[in-house]
Amino acid sequence: MELAKILKQINENYTNYDTRYVLVLQALIKAKEMKYECGFRHDPSEPDWPVVVIVLPEFKQVSWHMPPSGIPYDDSSPEECQKRCDLFFKKHCEQ
Repeated sequence: MELAKILKQINENYTNYDTRYVLVLQALIKAKEMKYECGFRHDPSEPDWPVVVIVLPEFKQVSWHMPPSGIPYDDSSPEECQKRCDLFFKKHCEQ
């Protein structure tokens, strides 16, 4: 099972944070595809660090704190976000 392999890689790279963070996001995607309960939560004791949570059937939940990005939010609207995505696509894919 692909998710199980990703979870093993997370454990093997637990203190290699750059690698671990990518693996956690891959695990979240795979869990979502498998229709497992999963998503982001906030830990009140660490409010700046979002937590990825995946509920593993028969094994309860696993979770990892993810680093805050430090990127200031520019307050863009959903419409502005879509416009930026479209412009990026046009620049890189419609040449």
